[in-house]
Amino acid sequence: MMTYSTWILFSLVFITLEICIPSFFFFFCLTIGALFAGLFSFYFKSFYNIDLIFFFIGSFASLYLIKPIFKMIMKSKFTHLRSNVDALINSKARVITTITPTDVGLVKVSNEIWRAKSNVEITVGETVIIASIDGTTLSVYKIH
Repeated sequence: MMTYSTWILFSLVFITLEICIPSFFFFFCLTIGALFAGLFSFYFKSFYNIDLIFFFIGSFASLYLIKPIFKMIMKSKFTHLRSNVDALINSKARVITTITPTDVGLVKVSNEIWRAKSNVEITVGETVIIASIDGTTLSVYKIH
């Protein structure tokens, strides 16, 4: 049998752990369970450690209800973001050396020089669009 102040202290410890340790809302769910048990022990006289049962009920309920909601929110926010070399796809580049279907040329994109290949001949100074990336070589096509 614990008092409500002990449960509040536990909830503060759990929320601190959630902030300090990236656990993908696990300690947040334990925080909700501790608050749930604290509210129960505040309003009702606890006997036979029933507040501990309310802690487990609150923790498991929040684990199964809140965690999927947070996953869905986080997934929907960041799935459309591209980073690193994937961010280069569909961006423009300027041809530095001639690109032919048989020879790889060079393009400059965002102040970086990359190797580039194409199915058609592209001369120096033309602007191209990056279609894909294969290792360190960009596949490009002309802007019509």
